[in-house]
Amino acid sequence: MSKDLKIEISGVGSKDDIRSIIFTIQNEIEELMETYEKRRIVIPLSNRIESIILTSILTPYITKKAVDLVYIPRSNSKKLFPKNLDSFLKTIGASPTIISIEEVIKILTNLLPKKLRTGLHEEISAVIIRKYADNKDAILVKPYTYTHWLLGTFNEISLKTSDYLPFIRIYYSKLHKIAYVYRLSRYLSKADLDPGIKKILSEYKIPSIDTLDKILDHLVNIPFDTDYSEISKKYKVSETSIKKILTLMRDNGFKKVTPTPIP
Repeated sequence: MSKDLKIEISGVGSKDDIRSIIFTIQNEIEELMETYEKRRIVIPLSNRIESIILTSILTPYITKKAVDLVYIPRSNSKKLFPKNLDSFLKTIGASPTIISIEEVIKILTNLLPKKLRTGLHEEISAVIIRKYADNKDAILVKPYTYTHWLLGTFNEISLKTSDYLPFIRIYYSKLHKIAYVYRLSRYLSKADLDPGIKKILSEYKIPSIDTLDKILDHLVNIPFDTDYSEISKKYKVSETSIKKILTLMRDNGFKKVTPTPIP
């Protein structure tokens, strides 16, 4: 069911470019629903930047169909939604399905060795949301970007159980431009940065997500005979960090499998 969008990354700049990308995504969703005779789409909801943007551009658009938002909190806190996410949901008039898996996590945490606990929440959530989408006879849409794809900052089970990845040809930093055009900036200022990407920025001492994406784009387009000193000077990032990013891209190459098609 998964499709790659025919969007040139270098063309994501002007408002017209942004609107063209969103229009393409909306058309792709419409085509998929018609092709596979689906009446609904399911989007996992979180307070992350990519989730808020994807929810915003699809929820108002699918009027005759239905968008199901599924929220799986990480704790039994009385404050279920972050204030920012709660305000956003009220603005778009959406009420997500809330599923708690904390009791299951606690049981498995006690039973499993430490090395098997990594990503436990994401993996259980992915399976539950996949089952939820199947029960609703819906297309499961997730907001992974090209940056996630290149660096391997995604949960493999979550990726493989997805049906459609609208942002897979868009760098993470480009989401801010989409937010600007669609007036979502006030929500993004308090939204969470993807933890995997945030960790890379911190460990490799990269000043911003925009800089990271520019480095990635450079390495993608010039994969051989890379001049590390040139990139280092241009983006003010150490040569060691540049080499680590390239190694990370290559090491995670085996993970870049397309989502498993759902009959």
